[in-house]
Amino acid sequence: MAALYWMADVKKINRYAWLFVAVGTNAFFIYLFFETLGHQWLNRTVAVFTDGVTGPFGMPDKMQSVVAALVTLSLKWYLCYWRYKRKIFFKL
Repeated sequence: MAALYWMADVKKINRYAWLFVAVGTNAFFIYLFFETLGHQWLNRTVAVFTDGVTGPFGMPDKMQSVVAALVTLSLKWYLCYWRYKRKIFFKL
């Protein structure tokens, strides 16, 4: 945490901060999405497609699960990024 503070606030190295800003500004949305649709629907749907693509290459089941998790994470991040670019936020 101290290293991140030093980089971002002291040295002003913020080149890749937008990766986290997109999720941070949509924190309430992504939490609700993970607890409802993301867990029940998106994870299983992505796993079906990634298993179909990686299965014929003889990839082990555990590695297929890792690939499915990374694809799901990137889709959820992109959903936050899309909302961030269009300035769609949930505010309390």
